Amino acid sequence: MVAPGAPTLALASADRRMTDSLVTIQPFIEYQWNITDNAWFVGGVKYNYFKRNLDAQVNQKTGTPLNYSKDWNATLPSAAFHYAFTSNWTAYAQWAKGFLAPNLNLLYVPDPAVSDSAVQPEKTTNLQLGTTWTNDRLTLSGDVYKINFNNFVQSHKVGGITEFYNGGGVHYTGLELEGTYMLGGGFSVYANGSLNRAIQTTDGAWNANTPHKTAALGFIYSNGPFYASLVDKFVGKTYYTANAEDDTPIGGYAVTNFAVSYKFDPHITDVKDFKIGVQVNNLFNNTSINALAGTTAADGTPLYFTIPERNFFVTLTANFQ
Repeated sequence: MVAPGAPTLALASADRRMTDSLVTIQPFIEYQWNITDNAWFVGGVKYNYFKRNLDAQVNQKTGTPLNYSKDWNATLPSAAFHYAFTSNWTAYAQWAKGFLAPNLNLLYVPDPAVSDSAVQPEKTTNLQLGTTWTNDRLTLSGDVYKINFNNFVQSHKVGGITEFYNGGGVHYTGLELEGTYMLGGGFSVYANGSLNRAIQTTDGAWNANTPHKTAALGFIYSNGPFYASLVDKFVGKTYYTANAEDDTPIGGYAVTNFAVSYKFDPHITDVKDFKIGVQVNNLFNNTSINALAGTTAADGTPLYFTIPERNFFVTLTANFQ
């Protein structure tokens, strides 16, 4: 890549040279009212201030210089009620306002003043009802949720150029279930699943990038210093807008991940313990199509991403005294 607006030859050959910072200020106040021994209420409010600063000699994507700042803010109330039926079984109801400022890539454009004037922060009203039951071997939980999402930030590519826009509003509803069972000897089995619905308020169409269902099934072994997990994650059918006339469905897919680690005392002064881990993602090398990469500028032909092929990570961590 050659950065066309770079002032020197060295910068012209750079893909990016950027300094960015994020400033957040989140003062809040919260109060818990213990109504009875089994019931309690928690209410509060938070002020969220969020500022991005980007000073780039070579900005990502555009290759041109940019010095720009933008801030957003919101006041976010919340409330929750909890009730314990028994020592093993509890239920809750939660309500909250949410706020999410646009991603940094909103500034990876030739004129971010145009982009951020056209894109407002995402705001949500969230309601969730749920319950949890547990004993020595089994933990079960489930919930239903409803999220009213405003100013949904979306993007698409036309001729390789990313354009951001607010997709109006989205109503999310769904059901989630999760459980873990201890088999014994350090072994446990874990499963979860969800059924989801995401409808755009502007036209009643299914919202892009939201799967109809998700699920996971995994086996976990944890015994002293040794840990291992084998988890299969499934993502259901999703729709990605291919052009102005129709939607392109992306079929469901599953990815299996394996991880193993061992913790030991390295007998080194001031080092409490040392852990080495290996993770294999996409164990069975599934490379199905999983996303839309954009469209061609000439005729709107859809382009696709596939699941990243099998990959490996090795991690080394140490805790110091």
